Amino acid sequence: MKRAFRIDTLQWIFGVFLILRGIVMLMVPHQLDMTVFIFIQSQFFPLAIVQALGGIALITVAVLMPKQRWMIFAHTLAAMAFFSSAVGPFLSGTWTGVTGYGSMALGTLVAPFLPRMASPQMVSPRVDDHRSGFEGIAPVIDLFAIVMAVRVILHGINCLPPFDQYLGVSFYDLARPYLPIYGIIRIVSGSLLLGVYLHPRPPRFLFKLAHLLLGAAIWGWMIGMRLTTWNPVLYHAGLATPLMLLPWFSPRLQRFDSSSLQARLTFVLVGVVTIPLLLAVAFATHWEEQNTIDRSLTLQQTLANTFAENVTNYINLHQAAVQSLAIQPELMNLSATQQQSFLEQFNQLYPEIIVLATYDADGNAIARSDDEPPGPSIADLSLYETVRRTGTSSLDIRLGRVLQRPLFMFAVPIQTPAVQLTNQLAEADQDLEQPEQPDQLNQPTEQATNQPTDRLLGVAAGAIESTRVAAQLSQAGIGSDIEAYLVDNQGRIIAHPNGELAASFADYAQVPPVAELLETGNASSRGLRYWNQSEWRLAGYAQIPDLGWGVVVERPASSALASVHNRRNTDTGILFLMTIATVLFSVQVSRWLIQPLMTLAHAAGQLASGDMGAPLPRSRITEVAYLSTVFRQMRDRLSQRTAERDRAEAEIRQFNETLEQRVQERTAQLEVANKELESFSYSVSHDLRAPFRHINGFVELLQQRAAASTLDETSLRYLQTIADTARYAGQLVDDLLAFSRMGRAEMRLMAIDMNLLVEEIKRDLERETADRTIHWQIESLPEIQGDLSMIRLVCRNLLENAVKYTSPRAEAHIAVGSVDEPQRHIFFVKDNGVGFDMQYAHKLFGVFQRLHSDTQFKGTGIGLANVQRIVHRHGGEIWAEGEVGKGAIFYFSLPKHVKH
Repeated sequence: MKRAFRIDTLQWIFGVFLILRGIVMLMVPHQLDMTVFIFIQSQFFPLAIVQALGGIALITVAVLMPKQRWMIFAHTLAAMAFFSSAVGPFLSGTWTGVTGYGSMALGTLVAPFLPRMASPQMVSPRVDDHRSGFEGIAPVIDLFAIVMAVRVILHGINCLPPFDQYLGVSFYDLARPYLPIYGIIRIVSGSLLLGVYLHPRPPRFLFKLAHLLLGAAIWGWMIGMRLTTWNPVLYHAGLATPLMLLPWFSPRLQRFDSSSLQARLTFVLVGVVTIPLLLAVAFATHWEEQNTIDRSLTLQQTLANTFAENVTNYINLHQAAVQSLAIQPELMNLSATQQQSFLEQFNQLYPEIIVLATYDADGNAIARSDDEPPGPSIADLSLYETVRRTGTSSLDIRLGRVLQRPLFMFAVPIQTPAVQLTNQLAEADQDLEQPEQPDQLNQPTEQATNQPTDRLLGVAAGAIESTRVAAQLSQAGIGSDIEAYLVDNQGRIIAHPNGELAASFADYAQVPPVAELLETGNASSRGLRYWNQSEWRLAGYAQIPDLGWGVVVERPASSALASVHNRRNTDTGILFLMTIATVLFSVQVSRWLIQPLMTLAHAAGQLASGDMGAPLPRSRITEVAYLSTVFRQMRDRLSQRTAERDRAEAEIRQFNETLEQRVQERTAQLEVANKELESFSYSVSHDLRAPFRHINGFVELLQQRAAASTLDETSLRYLQTIADTARYAGQLVDDLLAFSRMGRAEMRLMAIDMNLLVEEIKRDLERETADRTIHWQIESLPEIQGDLSMIRLVCRNLLENAVKYTSPRAEAHIAVGSVDEPQRHIFFVKDNGVGFDMQYAHKLFGVFQRLHSDTQFKGTGIGLANVQRIVHRHGGEIWAEGEVGKGAIFYFSLPKHVKH
């Protein structure tokens, strides 16, 4: 038996799934912060529209049941929605999502082209009555269950080696040790469900168990992966739950009359109210979210510029402090103890500097402003080499060798007063003539390089702890959710609220805002939004011009959008409640509108059964009221006509009763008359035989005597005429008697080989016509059922007539053949004899009806009448065609199965 597919469950479940997913993407996209959505973020809003429209299209064709072309369009749109859902998993490497959405898309796409149920009464799955001990399902395959089974089997194959090597994203880390187990469970449960649908009669308990096991496998994956956000809940639980309940849910859905006016009116009312409201709220909240993001990015960009300026001022201030220390007169003439005392006093003026130190011209430590002993030599540091070689200030960021903390170290040369003055003038001139360069402090100027290095007396150094610089990034009193940090010109963290990042000089060169900062420099920026593998973040950034560093100000997008998301959650809840209220309201409104029509339909049904008193609806709807009035008038007229008809029927019935009695009486009289006539005919025929025999006998005796006498020729001719007439009358009486007996004789049916029968008759006729030239053409004839003696008489009469009426021909041609039809055999006898005029064809089969005189052709005119009676008694027909001088064809038909 050809298996049919049921697609309405797929349309309803997939339609609701796509609508809910589209609503979530439109209304609460922040609930979908997953890796699979990162790559489609820019197209998120139009994809959400496609999802919602695809689901609406599926529900529409399920309810309104349009023509095939509209169904193909709706399923194609829904398949596009599923394919678009697979883009994110494909780009993120989530292959289980790719196979899942891909199989759902293909199943939706091919559904309109599959052989579907022929009528709503074909319920699938249908379990036969268990009381009969006969269990099974109807030959209808639920396409939704098949698609889900294929999806789970493909998912299971992905979890098995060697395909599990493609599941490398962190999404699978929680379930990675158990992937083979998940794969086997999914393959087995999916194959079981396919098996119960492909098997013609699985046990009822196994049919239900297969659905429960497959749904449980999907639920187990979701729980094991700890997927609790909206998208996986919809994708797994939202589809697994109806699959588990399908054996109980499917028959109820089948009984739902989607073509009813109430269902369609409810659907239209809900769509008219909720869809515009959904789109309006979605567009408004989407616009509000974009504006909020833009405002937050503008604020963060402003903060980044402000922080960059603050850091520049802070660095310049403390660099100037170290420079002022370096130009203190006679500093290098003081002893180490005196220098330490002086450094302590000077450090009190700049408390942000954690330590001040002096070094001799060879880089050896002299004194420190803290209580620590002089540190190691700085001669091996690039900081010292720059100062010694260029005679200019230098700034370096490094891990302190004594304090073991990230330090911003300033180094300023201590020189003779004349050299100091020359260098200060050269730096001032350079500032006026050249633009600032990012690494200016670390590059010697040409003029400074030409200065003699033997004028270097020592080095004054100061250090600022990284946390002090980081503190400058939060002095604006911004919220706790905003994070600001400082990177150098290589993208390394040099100041961060998290001290460990600064201590390790973490490389942030690949972080999007830092990468943009390093690439664009001081180019104008509006900030950016990026995904950091766990959440969306908003970032503003700015470059510190003199130093080549950058400031980045970040905050979680969820924090900036918290108020918008709260409103979205609230709007979604309100929209959900409004949708429920709209559905209830639409059901009530449609019921209120349909109830009068149902009452009218009930009255029409009662009227059809003969009840004229069924109540009619009372409605204030003009059209319904008019319809009710017209129906009432029609019912009244019908009632009146029914009464008139009943009276007429009573009269006819009374007349029929008397008529039937009269017919029975007349029939009885006719039967008696027929029997009497038949008896009379038989008696006459039988009683007339004896007188004609006597006449014929005495005529023969008289002829014998007349042969010896001298009767004249005329007398002898008279005697011969009397003898011939007597013999002819006797023959007529015999034929009449045979004709009478033919109507009363009992038929004995048997199989008759017409070839043997015709050949037998032909041999007899050849002996009688040995002096004639007759060409016989007898085709192969079929075997029939009939009374052998009667059929022999039919064939003999027809063949004798053919021989008789071809006697004027020098060469006679007689053909016998047959034509096979589905219900009967048609035989024919064709000759080239004298033929007949077709206008007299109706006389051929009448008793004593002859078309030729007895002088032309001998005969009584009863033979063809007898043939007709025999053929009719066998349930066949006989007819003839002819043309004068060109022969005749006689046809007779016999049914293949003769009713006795």
